Amino acid sequence: MITGPARQMPPEQQDNDTDDMSSSFQAVNAFLGIAAIWQPIQTAGSTNRLFRTRLADRLLVLRINADDSRAFGVNRMTEADVLKLIQAYGWAPKVLHNDWQAGWCLMSDHGESFNADAEVRHGPEQSFSYAQELLSAVRQWQQIHNGPVFDYPTLYQRYRRLFEGEKNSIWIALLEAIELVSKLLPKVPECLTHHDLHRGNLCVDRGRLVVLDWEYAAIGNPWFDAAALHRQLDIPAKQIATLPAWQAVTLTDFKAGLALAVWLAEALEVLWYEARVDKKGANSDRNAQTEALLKVSAELLCRYA
Repeated sequence: MITGPARQMPPEQQDNDTDDMSSSFQAVNAFLGIAAIWQPIQTAGSTNRLFRTRLADRLLVLRINADDSRAFGVNRMTEADVLKLIQAYGWAPKVLHNDWQAGWCLMSDHGESFNADAEVRHGPEQSFSYAQELLSAVRQWQQIHNGPVFDYPTLYQRYRRLFEGEKNSIWIALLEAIELVSKLLPKVPECLTHHDLHRGNLCVDRGRLVVLDWEYAAIGNPWFDAAALHRQLDIPAKQIATLPAWQAVTLTDFKAGLALAVWLAEALEVLWYEARVDKKGANSDRNAQTEALLKVSAELLCRYA
C-alpha cells in the first residue's frame, strides 16, 4: 500500500546515521556476546539499512530502522506486536531480538528476495508454485483477527497536513479521491493485512516461502493485499477470490472491489513517493500520473457509487 524506494539522504543525515549505526552495532554485539563484523547489504528500494554477519553456522541480518521522515506511515510498536503475533508461522521472518525503541531489529537471514529475475531463471512452474505458497500464507494470516489495528483515517490526516500548505492542490485532490473510493470497497471482515506485498519482500529459504517487511502490517482491510497479489504478483482474480476474506463476496463483486483496490494502491503509492521526494521543483511524471489517477477515480465513482 505504501511502497517505493527511499530518496538519497543528504550528506549531513548520512553522518548522523553513521553515529546511530555505530551505537546500534555496539548494542547488537552486546546482545549476541560477540564482536560481530557487520557487512552492508545492498538492496533496491529499502528505506532501512541492512547488514549481515555470520554467527557459527548461520547468517544473521540486522535492520537499522529509518526514521519517520523516510519511513512515512510506519509504527514500530505495531510492527513489533505483529512480528510477535506471527512468529509461529513458517512464512514469518524469524526475529532474534527487536529493540524497536533503539531502532534495530535482529533476524535470521532468509536469503535473497524473490524477484522478477529469479522468476525468469526458474521458469513458469517455479513461479506458479511460489504463487500457491504465497496464497497459502495469506490464507493463514487472514484468519488472524486480533491484534493492533491499522488506523487509515490517521494516515490520511497525516498526508493532508503534509500537503495542505503546498500551492499544488493536486495531492489534496488525490487524497480526497482516495477517501471517497475507499468507501466503495465491498465490506469484508478486517484481518491481518501486510499492506506492502511485492517480490522484493518475498524470498525462499531452503524451499520455504518467507514474507518479509511487516512494517505496515496490522489488522486492516484485506483489499489492499488483494490489490498487491494481483497488481504486483500477477495472481489471477479468481484465485485471490477463494481466500477467506472474500467467502461472502460474489466473484462479480470481488472483481469490482479489486478494480477499486488496485486504483487505491496506485494512488497511495503516488502519495507515499511524494511524501519523500525533495520538494525542489515539481515532478512532472508524478503530476501526470496523478492527473490520470484522478480521471480514473471519477470514472470509478460514477460506475460504483
